[in-house]
Amino acid sequence: MRRALLVGSNFSALPLLNALKKRGIEVSVCGNRPDEVCHKAADRSFFVDYSDAGQLAKLVREERFDFLVPTGNDCSYRVSARVAGQFGFAGFDNDRITEIIHTKGAFRQACLTAGLRIPGFDVVEGAGPAPDLPFPLIVKPVNSYSGQGVSKVENRKELEGALKKVFDQPGTEEAIVEEFFDGSLHSHSAFIRDRKIFLDFFVDEFCTVYPYQVNCSNHPSGLSGQIRNSIREQIERLAASLELGDGLLHTQFLVDAGGDFRIVEAMRRCPGDLFGSLVERSTGIDYADWFVRPFLGEEYPELAEKGECEFWARHTLSADMSQLNFSFTHDLPVSAQEIVALQSNGYALSAAPYGKTALLFMKFPDLEQLLLLTPVLAKRVKLKAVEEMK
Repeated sequence: MRRALLVGSNFSALPLLNALKKRGIEVSVCGNRPDEVCHKAADRSFFVDYSDAGQLAKLVREERFDFLVPTGNDCSYRVSARVAGQFGFAGFDNDRITEIIHTKGAFRQACLTAGLRIPGFDVVEGAGPAPDLPFPLIVKPVNSYSGQGVSKVENRKELEGALKKVFDQPGTEEAIVEEFFDGSLHSHSAFIRDRKIFLDFFVDEFCTVYPYQVNCSNHPSGLSGQIRNSIREQIERLAASLELGDGLLHTQFLVDAGGDFRIVEAMRRCPGDLFGSLVERSTGIDYADWFVRPFLGEEYPELAEKGECEFWARHTLSADMSQLNFSFTHDLPVSAQEIVALQSNGYALSAAPYGKTALLFMKFPDLEQLLLLTPVLAKRVKLKAVEEMK
């Protein structure tokens, strides 16, 4: 029997685990959190810290896996790619390209080289001078995720304070400072074959509880065809410039009221919080299956033309203050929904961006209501704390 190691064990990796199992592959999972769901669903579990490339390589060497599959965080992908290079696993770029894509400063420089539209930026080191860029600015730690540590600054004094806060964090030696671009946030998931887009999806995204953490999204997107085609042209230009291998390239970008745009982030890992499940509900296309194919050495299947989409939103339930969470309610006009519980009632919910209690998938009757209601889901879905229950 063929054997795969899935590098990561949380709930967002479950569709990937199931995509492997559907092929009759024996699936092992590694991660140092025994309570996470993939350990319970896997054929075998290895409780190792996969952020340590030496530990992961040792496990791969001893177990002789046929496939290595990353999951939904940068650490999983970057360390897996490093180990894959040692053992010849399929589906990964080389170490240099992997680090470019997943390192904020290097990615932005690669975008400039390829002629992509990105905000003006500078990379600041702890002892280095503050950049000379027009305000307002966005300050991002190079190791930021889920919007943690990101801030908007309006003047030199605020910039100095934001940089000091970044460099006070242990292990943070660099920050990205970039021009603030006032636009709506969107993502583009493109499955690349021969450096061309073979299949792609556009999703609208919203950060309505914590300023730089996505908590609401919808598919299909309300973007115009012109903007979609412009983004596609940019992504294919990047794929050619970096000589990317086949697989997912997921990007985030901003679009202003006049239709101008800027690309801000990219990844080759699977997006988290069951992003693919949103796409699958809307389109019927198995996103997880497409993600794992390159790591198994499989070709992408030929597709008929995309059918009509259904109108689905995804909402990550979080709060702007800590509380003992008990339940939630909503009054939305949905025809179907699914709740993915991430906490039991009565457990402490940390304030965003550190805590989330559930994911809610909701089907709306038409595109108009989907686009109208997704941005306000956090107001229409009411979390109830323990002390509020009667």
